[in-house]
Amino acid sequence: MEEAASSKAAGMKKGFLNYSKWDKIVDEEEAKDRDPPRPPKPKREWDLDEPEEKPMSMAEQQGEQLKAMSQGFDMAQYQKDRVKELETTKKMMGTGAVDQNLDAEHIMRDAKQQGNQGNLVMNPETGKLEIKGDDDMGGVAGKYWWGQNEKEVVVKCKVAAHVKSKAVRLSPASKSLKLVVDGEEICNGPLHRAIIADESTFSLEDTPDGRLLVVTLVKATPTKGQEHWTCAIKGEGKVDKSKFGVSTVTVNPNDPAEMKRVIESLG
Repeated sequence: MEEAASSKAAGMKKGFLNYSKWDKIVDEEEAKDRDPPRPPKPKREWDLDEPEEKPMSMAEQQGEQLKAMSQGFDMAQYQKDRVKELETTKKMMGTGAVDQNLDAEHIMRDAKQQGNQGNLVMNPETGKLEIKGDDDMGGVAGKYWWGQNEKEVVVKCKVAAHVKSKAVRLSPASKSLKLVVDGEEICNGPLHRAIIADESTFSLEDTPDGRLLVVTLVKATPTKGQEHWTCAIKGEGKVDKSKFGVSTVTVNPNDPAEMKRVIESLG
């Protein structure tokens, strides 16, 4: 009898239903209904990983201004507005301000005629436009000195009076230059930037100071103002480009054809 009771109790334990797991599931589902999941917070503007915009150079700003002018540009109206602008400037700031404005236009015209717009810079001390000579935009190395303009780099050195063209050995490559005169090495090394080697030339000139060898290298990429080369041969005759001032986009407002051409080219 006791064995039967024990067996019955064991069977009840064996068939016992455990509801604790079910209660836990129900509690979790009810919790979800009470507290639905919240969407993720959007990133704040300052948290976004976006590259910083590079500030535009003075030349780029001027280019953007010219592009803005191209929208519905009317040359005749522009000329009328310009006359009014000069008259207003004269009334407010005097004749000197108008003269300075006109002087700047004349300098821009001269730079264009000389093909030297790359050396047209704003003097940081005077606030006026200036056309720099090629030598002013370069430096002095051991046996030579060099200069540059928008499209060319010029290397110069003094040679003996008897030196002829056949004594000059000019070996230009796209990224290097070697120059030997009458058996003497003048320069040999990597260039600051690339050139169009096939267009390199040299000439011998007689000056009051003696015979001069002038080597002309054509830049692969034209430059202006502070964008100019720092040196001809790397590490030699470096120049401080900060003294060049900012490069300038040149447009003569008194030349309708030029204004139209420049604005159309900017799209």
